[in-house]
Amino acid sequence: MASSIEDTIYSSRSLYDLNLPSGKVINVSTTYVGIAQPVGVEIGVYNGVTGVFVSSFVTNKVHFIETGSGCEDIDACTIQSVAGSGASGIVNGDFETATISDPSRMVYLVEQDVLVVADRANGLLRYLDMATRHMGTVESPAGDPVTILGSAVADNNPELDLKVYGDYFYVSDSRNVYNLTGADGTLGGALTAGVLTPYSALKTWQILNTYDISQQKIFIQTIAVNSKTNKLYVGYTYERSAIVEVPLECNDYTEIRVLSSDNVIYNIPRSFPRPRNGMLNSAPIESYALVTFPMHMVYVEADDVLYWVEVHSHMSDNKLGAVAVRRLRFTEEGTGIDNCDCAELSCNCGEIDYYAGDTGTFRSFLGRPIGFLDGFSDKAKFRVPLTMSVTSDEVGPVIYVADSENSAVRKVHTFVDTASPTVAPTISSQPSLSPTVSHRPSPSPTSLPT
Repeated sequence: MASSIEDTIYSSRSLYDLNLPSGKVINVSTTYVGIAQPVGVEIGVYNGVTGVFVSSFVTNKVHFIETGSGCEDIDACTIQSVAGSGASGIVNGDFETATISDPSRMVYLVEQDVLVVADRANGLLRYLDMATRHMGTVESPAGDPVTILGSAVADNNPELDLKVYGDYFYVSDSRNVYNLTGADGTLGGALTAGVLTPYSALKTWQILNTYDISQQKIFIQTIAVNSKTNKLYVGYTYERSAIVEVPLECNDYTEIRVLSSDNVIYNIPRSFPRPRNGMLNSAPIESYALVTFPMHMVYVEADDVLYWVEVHSHMSDNKLGAVAVRRLRFTEEGTGIDNCDCAELSCNCGEIDYYAGDTGTFRSFLGRPIGFLDGFSDKAKFRVPLTMSVTSDEVGPVIYVADSENSAVRKVHTFVDTASPTVAPTISSQPSLSPTVSHRPSPSPTSLPT
């Protein structure tokens, strides 16, 4: 039996096999601290300036942090309100007077200059038209609101996620996955005349493979789209953690497979397995890679990598887990060799490892893992990383993370180590603002669409 918490924590050397070119390091810094309970982050453009949109359950608003001015280099970034009066509701109209309830995940459409926001508590998709400064609700061809949550509003952990690929939105609530496109077959048309289609094969697969969400506390938390292979990844959490692969054009449930899973359904009280690195589908089973509570996934085609934030903050005390950014590499870095060009489940198909943040065992206080530290990837700490948005610069991936219980937006980026990275000034142990409410979603929407 371990004599202390430290004795049970993984060695960081065994977890961070980043294979970076000589002179490059990955560093975590704080872009902004002071927004209560940030939930969604999305890189985009507002008033012609590049930055990060941020949604908050506490403010019921969408905010914007301008990053293109170089403010991050001098710890001087500021935040401004974009849309939402601050009241809960479903009122469309001017940015300043429109209302939204629990704004969550977001997608920025570059060509349309539109930000689509998951209105989590109302079970709707809302959109912000930057040209007209108008907030609207995604509607069907009949003019009715397109409702996403449906029967899932009674779940303990309801969540909406959305991604975009081609002419389709891909949307999930805690029980189902859908695609959404315009009646005219265009992405823009989906905003005013959207056709929502569920993945019925996934529903069948869930029932036949002990992922029956109607019977067990297993929830869909996130989705991502692999634009190279036209595959959809579905992240399950709570009493089971798994990443499942679904073809975008899925004809039968037999085409669906598990990429990574803990292979266990837990009863209360439950003890979750230690997260583990490794190859997918490797043998023996003891060497399978394990994920623990994947909260939000993003696929990056340029790197052929699936990134996600992983956190056990929803669980009770004394659990094994990670508060980190992790990744699944489908291609060997620097070689172009595809690890996943195989049909048999026995082949070594992709590798999971850590990218930044805490690893191994942690103790939590009132369900909130303690940690707020900037620095190198294997030393940095998050508290509750809920969502992420990824882009790239000339050096490598740039990841923005909504670190909810630290009231902060964090940045994970690669740079050439010509000098030591800047460690967070004055906020290395505590955030300057504590959220006024828990990050746990409310069990039901505050109001339902008619």
